[in-house]
Amino acid sequence: IIGPQPPVQELGPIETQNCFFITFKNFIWVFAQKEHPLVIFLDDLQWSDIPTLKLIEYLLEAPDLGYLCLIGAYRHNEVEAGHPLLSSLEEVEKKRPLCHLFLEPLAEVHITRLVAETVHCDLETVAPLSALVSAKTRGNPFFVNALLKNLYQEGVFNFLGDEGRWVWDLEKINQMDVTDNVLKFMIGQVRKLPPETQRTLQLAACIGNHFDLQTLALIDELTLTATAEALLPAITEGIIVPLSDQYRLVHLQEQDREELDFGVSYKFQHDRVQQAAYALLTEEEKTTLHLKIARLLQAHTTAEQLEERLIEIVRHFNEGRKLIVDEEERENLSLLNLQASKKAKKSNAYWPAFEYARVAKTLLPENAWSASYDHCFEIHKEYAEAAYFSKEFEIADEIIQLLLDEAKTTLEKARIYHMQVRQYIVSGENEEAVRAGLQALALLGIKVSMKPGTLSVLKEVGLAKWNLGKRSVESLLDMPLMEDIEKQIAMRIIIELAVPVRVLGLNNLLAVLLLKQVNIALRFGNSPEAAYSYVAYAGLLNLAFGDLKTSYEFGKMAVKLNEKLDDLEFRCLVTYGYTEFVNHWNHHWKTTYPFYKKAMEAGLQSGDLIYSGYAATTQTKWNPNLSLKEASKLGERNLQ
Repeated sequence: IIGPQPPVQELGPIETQNCFFITFKNFIWVFAQKEHPLVIFLDDLQWSDIPTLKLIEYLLEAPDLGYLCLIGAYRHNEVEAGHPLLSSLEEVEKKRPLCHLFLEPLAEVHITRLVAETVHCDLETVAPLSALVSAKTRGNPFFVNALLKNLYQEGVFNFLGDEGRWVWDLEKINQMDVTDNVLKFMIGQVRKLPPETQRTLQLAACIGNHFDLQTLALIDELTLTATAEALLPAITEGIIVPLSDQYRLVHLQEQDREELDFGVSYKFQHDRVQQAAYALLTEEEKTTLHLKIARLLQAHTTAEQLEERLIEIVRHFNEGRKLIVDEEERENLSLLNLQASKKAKKSNAYWPAFEYARVAKTLLPENAWSASYDHCFEIHKEYAEAAYFSKEFEIADEIIQLLLDEAKTTLEKARIYHMQVRQYIVSGENEEAVRAGLQALALLGIKVSMKPGTLSVLKEVGLAKWNLGKRSVESLLDMPLMEDIEKQIAMRIIIELAVPVRVLGLNNLLAVLLLKQVNIALRFGNSPEAAYSYVAYAGLLNLAFGDLKTSYEFGKMAVKLNEKLDDLEFRCLVTYGYTEFVNHWNHHWKTTYPFYKKAMEAGLQSGDLIYSGYAATTQTKWNPNLSLKEASKLGERNLQ
């Protein structure tokens, strides 16, 4: 629809999540318009993971997303106090009201009407039958339909074709042993099917609520036609439902020709039906089948297809992993879980990423740190990062400390401290974030006190002038790209520290860090972070030293460098910094509006919601086309 898109620039985890939320909200906004409001229904919210709930919260709280009605259903008996769903609902209700509808079981009067319409009789005639049905089903509507079908199969509820009416035997129905547990009842229904159908359904239940014929035939080790034939009784009884009429073509194929699956897929009529088929397996059978499925899927998946089927294969392997004794296979599964964790993290599914990384860790041998250090280090690093984004801060602390103890190189330790900085920022522990960042910088040869004095600031200013030397500011655009990895990490850490340092009010430390960054850039070359450091330096030259001329030169050069490197990640910061601290000190205030607008848009693209919000509010103030009242309203909304 929108044509080929350029590759997405890799961003930090927080920014990536922000971008995902914004993009998803904008996608919903396309459809939720005044001319055609949108209703989205989400079932089984009790199974939602935390990232999904956070996305729902974001959509519900978005001030610019109107004409959207979001309806969610969940089983309240499966949601206890402290459940993430309840916490999410509480957070939303702090900002906007929610309507709660409790769906009670059907009353006998409703079941009487349902049965009367089913058998085309008056209410009085069906009253005794509906009373029995109500008692045996306890008002569960799915159970009511299933029970009526069962009564028909048992021959106590029949249609007299010659008379055109339904008849039933109340005494026999009353004597029937019908459990009031829906799951047990459905297990009984599945057990009435032919053995080969039961077996095929059990395999299908292991795959999931939806399954395709080709995968099922592969697992069942039968032909496509034989597998489809085994499913027919389940289709007839309404236990599974084909997702298209193409399934009929499978049965019409000539057996002496190559079989086609016609893209046929099925689904279980209800999750209780899938549970019933799955419950027929013993725990040992489940484990064995999942492992068999995983091995078959992996064997029949090409390297090109692996990325697409990775999560499915890993899920089955994990279900059957306790039966794996071969060390090579366990190591392979550990690597697959690591891949799955990274894939889930890229999709902002942090809880699944955490679980995959946890499993990858459990599959490591006891001597992993000595036998396969790189693999072990990578898994623990992934586990720690997924842990803190899943709000498992204690686990993250424990794993990060282990990584620091086991790290072999200074660079590895610095990277782990960098991760710890991010964790502390996510958990709101600003002072700890700064301490961890300073430890990382010290490892990289950049020693900075927590509370430096004014002399330290002036020393760095002098050093910046010395490092610039006789070069023009404009000539810095032509410097080579920074190749020193340690310096690149140091530049990144300093940027990460800017917000917690500012929050703590450590102004001298902020100045020293930014000046250290400028000096690294002046000595070791250009990078996306260098553009940010130059614009920060421009602001310092202006506000602290009143050097408008040099400030303007560094500010302009920083914007050009950001554009030259085609860097989106820092575009908002660079553009906002230039506009706020440089441009309007040198030009008429009306020239700032386009720059603030550009910074706001760049921030929304890069997930930098803090500075995008600042830019949004400020650009509104300087918009010549808005009244003060309109600007105030729009600015407040943009900041949200």
